[in-house]
Amino acid sequence: MDWFVEFSDALTQPFATAPVWQQMGTIIVVGVPAMIVLAWVLMLVIDLLTQWVKRGWQRTVSSVSSPNS
Repeated sequence: MDWFVEFSDALTQPFATAPVWQQMGTIIVVGVPAMIVLAWVLMLVIDLLTQWVKRGWQRTVSSVSSPNS
């Protein structure tokens, strides 16, 4: 596990010592697209769950309302 700590320290050291404008630029260039992708994935998951719940609910309602099923 020490190798991971050393590896992450080596990766974050240049970022921590960089000027503020470079830090903010990096956050904007990397963070904003990542948040957009995360939002799209979350919307997709919510949409799929909603469709799944509606189908299950409709099956339950149709089986209760029609005694032949």
